Amino acid sequence: MIRKIKLAIAGFAILNILCASSGYAAYPHVAYQIQGLNQDLMSPVQHRLDRSLQTLTQPSTEDIQFWYRQSISNIKQTLEAYGYFKPSIKHTFKKIDSSWDASYQISVGPPLKITTLQVSVEDEEAKQDPKITKLIDDFPLHVGDVFQSEAYENAKQKLLAKLVAKGYLSAYFSKHTILINRQAYTAKLILTLNTGPRYYFGPITFQQSILNNSLLERYIPFKRGGTPYSSIQLLKLQDNLNKSGYFQNVSIRDSQISKLNKNLPVTFILTPRPSQQYTAGIGYGTDVGMRGTLGWESRYLNREGHRLSIFSQLSKIQKSLQTTYTIPGKHPNTDNYNINFAIVRKKLTQVTTTTQQLGIGSMNKWKGWQRNLFLNYQIERFHYLNRPMTNSRLLTPGINLSYSKFDNPLFARHGYQLNFRLQGADQNLLSNTSFLQTELQGKYILSWNDNSRFLFRSDIGYTVASNLANFPPSLLFYAGGSQSVRGYAYESLGPGRYLMTGSVEYQHRLINNFYGAIFFDAGNAVNNFPVHLQKGSGLGLVWASPLGPMEATVGKALDLPGHPIRFQFTMGFDFL
Repeated sequence: MIRKIKLAIAGFAILNILCASSGYAAYPHVAYQIQGLNQDLMSPVQHRLDRSLQTLTQPSTEDIQFWYRQSISNIKQTLEAYGYFKPSIKHTFKKIDSSWDASYQISVGPPLKITTLQVSVEDEEAKQDPKITKLIDDFPLHVGDVFQSEAYENAKQKLLAKLVAKGYLSAYFSKHTILINRQAYTAKLILTLNTGPRYYFGPITFQQSILNNSLLERYIPFKRGGTPYSSIQLLKLQDNLNKSGYFQNVSIRDSQISKLNKNLPVTFILTPRPSQQYTAGIGYGTDVGMRGTLGWESRYLNREGHRLSIFSQLSKIQKSLQTTYTIPGKHPNTDNYNINFAIVRKKLTQVTTTTQQLGIGSMNKWKGWQRNLFLNYQIERFHYLNRPMTNSRLLTPGINLSYSKFDNPLFARHGYQLNFRLQGADQNLLSNTSFLQTELQGKYILSWNDNSRFLFRSDIGYTVASNLANFPPSLLFYAGGSQSVRGYAYESLGPGRYLMTGSVEYQHRLINNFYGAIFFDAGNAVNNFPVHLQKGSGLGLVWASPLGPMEATVGKALDLPGHPIRFQFTMGFDFL
């Protein structure tokens, strides 16, 4: 039996090799067959012959014979483009009934390799520039590489593009020669580069009327004096302005290149967005049920770009109103200062809370991390089931740190994210209890092909409090829900001082952008160790939508009596 299996595998392998090394095509007047080429060479050769055959609409015998003679040249020219200059082509051409049949048996022979490569610079000033020297040293072709015309042209264009990006806007090859000796079978490439003058950024002008130039200049990602003109830096500035939220269109007026002026002025034409934005929405979530939202934002209260937003949300579980005043920082796309006020009323199965919070914060980039320093003062009234109302007052300083790296925020194949939070209060400083709390969240996505991916999530929290009776439930930990332990109701596990959750999920493509999923979650929020993990598992259907993954899951609560099943739904980016 094993011997038969081995013979079958060998037979399939031989058949695969034969199929990969032969090609066949039939047209109304001509059919051809090619043997001896691998798939990488077969495709371009067939494409070349097919394109020429498509011109034979009503051919005469002379037209067909002329096509056949030309087909030999077409095959040779195509193979030469891939580095094969000594092919052996055995060919036949015969008429069968009313059509013609062409056959080609091809042996490509040895590839032609680059034997000499000379890349030099004409300009004396450019020769002294170490960045130019490095570009020459990093030229992607080398002696010993197979000579391919497409790779050669691509290498030239990439070198010129890199020079243009460094301010050499008129760079060109004053000499570009290919010397091929077919008898000696050698290829000599000679490239001489003329960089021309180097250009620099001149005055940068913003055509708009809503903001001070001093704010817009903080979006410039380079030093203004003596910086070489770079299309990459220019596009970064354009992207920064687009992301600012102030403008609905950002365009760049072309600068005229002149040998008399090496400092090029740049003008941005900025079309502002409407100053006021209103939002309203209604939806349903498996965690919070029906919910409605209302929002208003003033995008630019003044010429310094300050913003004011008001956002309210109403659902069965939570009612909230939040106001935020934002001031742009040194690097406005990542840095800002904010003053915020919020009122939140939340009703869970085990506790009801009403929280009023006033806070200030500072967000900025710090060693690759997004850092948020904050100071909040909150008053909270709460009561657990069958317990009296309790009041809590806390002045809480803290820090949030987040770091993420991914290939695609909408539907990542590879990526990870870390979030760290540390906050605390002292009962001697406008607080009626002391506490210290930390939380670490992590997410990791791994994929080895386009059809599957693994998702891992973890959340660990720890709290030390001097008086748990006065500690506000809004600052305790909870677990359960579509983003936590699936199969359990939203925040039904807890509240507790300690948190531990983990999740592993496998997704596999079913068809197009739809994936099947299988998952296992575990976690809990408790006040005492050890943490008894509540487990949930189930299946899901994921749609990789243009708005990010949308996932419907069916989860079973493995540690509840009867193992109840819960349907849950999530949507949004893989990474924020």
